[in-house]
Amino acid sequence: MSRWHGFAVKNMKCIPNKLISTTVCYRTNREKVYAVIRDAGVLMYEKKGMISFCPEDHKDSRTAMK
Repeated sequence: MSRWHGFAVKNMKCIPNKLISTTVCYRTNREKVYAVIRDAGVLMYEKKGMISFCPEDHKDSRTAMK
């Protein structure tokens, strides 16, 4: 586990090499940040407060996607 901009990330190696350019308030909740990532077309998973971008982590996780 690692921390990435305040988020607990299961595996840093799976973070996609994709630029997401946006502005969110530092008080913004996680759901709003997840929505920005989702709207950029990046698939991510969340389980117990930890996020993952690894495809194998989709089981038993909540998909932060429309």
